[in-house]
Amino acid sequence: MLELLPETSGNIVAFRATGILTVLDEDGITPRLEDIFDSLSEKQRMRAFVDYERLEGFEPGVKSSGLSFELRHRALVERIAFVCAAGLQDEVDRMADIFKLAEVKRFDPASRDDAWNWLKSD
Repeated sequence: MLELLPETSGNIVAFRATGILTVLDEDGITPRLEDIFDSLSEKQRMRAFVDYERLEGFEPGVKSSGLSFELRHRALVERIAFVCAAGLQDEVDRMADIFKLAEVKRFDPASRDDAWNWLKSD
């Protein structure tokens, strides 16, 4: 399951993935993300908080299904904070490769507050 978190506001989008992430999960959240990107002012760039603490894995094909969305919006993303175990570092690295202009960091689940502080800092 993929859900937007209540902390989503302005240029910050926060979401949580749990269980096995599916194409249907991504398809369900994409329209809301499009609206958020469309609402940015010309000078604003998005910051994302991604909670993968309870993510168990990815359905085959799900990583490539969102690629066109990611490539279309990558210049609008400034920072991405991933909260996840070290075992998901490959996924964090993959996203850093897509969002080349953004700062991308992984935080252990115990450092969730540090992730938020970094995401919101100047």
